[in-house]
Amino acid sequence: MTAVRSRSARRSPAVTQPKSTTRRTSAAASSTKSRAVVRPLPQKAAGPQLRIFSRRVVSLRLFVFMAVLLFFGFLFGAVAIQSQRISGQRQIDLLSAEISAQQDTNHALRAQVAEREAPERITAEAEKLNMMEPGPVVPLAPGATASGAAALLPEAATDPAGTADR
Repeated sequence: MTAVRSRSARRSPAVTQPKSTTRRTSAAASSTKSRAVVRPLPQKAAGPQLRIFSRRVVSLRLFVFMAVLLFFGFLFGAVAIQSQRISGQRQIDLLSAEISAQQDTNHALRAQVAEREAPERITAEAEKLNMMEPGPVVPLAPGATASGAAALLPEAATDPAGTADR
């Protein structure tokens, strides 16, 4: 493209001198036309061709890119949270099963303790070990003598072996 003034531009009042100035003859007017220099615009510059995008196209592309990026980020976050929730639930289930097994073991051990604490079993074990049933329990009073305690018990007087003193 070349930069050339059109004829209408040469005749427009903004370009021409005002009419109040001195009048020129037709020869002078023709010489004015010859004075206009036509210069060509510089040809293609060396370097990369640049494309100009309108601001709306660039911002629309950026908006779409950010929306897609945000969407995939949201999906990634949702999947990560779900996987953590599932692994946490699995650990809770394992702990619940372990607690249930320990509670069953605890109930079984409590049943064994109850059986072993039964008075009938303790008496049977004592008889197997040749243990004797204890005699009556005598409380001792302060300042009392052994003969005074023996006088209180009628068995002590009749017991020839003296086993009641033990």
